[in-house]
Amino acid sequence: MRHFDLVVIGSGPGGQKAAIQAAKLGKRVCVVEKMQFVGGVAINTGTIPSKALREAVLSLVGARQQNLGEFQSLDRKTRLSRLIESCQRVIRAEIGVVQHHFGSNGIELLRGVASFVQPDTIVVEGDGVVGKTPRLEPGENFSYNSYHTIGADSAAEGAFFGVTAQGVAVLVRIPGFEMRAPVANS
Repeated sequence: MRHFDLVVIGSGPGGQKAAIQAAKLGKRVCVVEKMQFVGGVAINTGTIPSKALREAVLSLVGARQQNLGEFQSLDRKTRLSRLIESCQRVIRAEIGVVQHHFGSNGIELLRGVASFVQPDTIVVEGDGVVGKTPRLEPGENFSYNSYHTIGADSAAEGAFFGVTAQGVAVLVRIPGFEMRAPVANS
């Protein structure tokens, strides 16, 4: 089990600032993010994308009005594609800034969904550690625990994806198994 002084759930603007400030104060910090990329809604689907699109459109309109832009000669599909590319560049840059800040402050990033199982214990279910791949020497082991709370009997199966030091992809299948819900004694 890992121990942190602070676990921040979500990497949006508030989570970023809390994690970075705690790390600067010498605390051991991790951020848990359920989305594919850091930054939360602000960077991935909200504020940043909408403002980036707005600026790209204003730039296009300004260029067309002054007959300076190459956009005038492009068809609609190509223009839309260029607008989307412009937005994606801005989003990727913002994601890169957040990742850089986390890395430079020693903040560990976990991908998954966090939930409290006790007042001082959080379980993360998901894909594991992002940006920190364990380096294993021959004969060393690595384990990643995933805990599930069930309310009824169920079955599960899974897989572990990894890459060797030589860059070879590794897939280890976890065979199906049954889980029995505990029976409460009354």
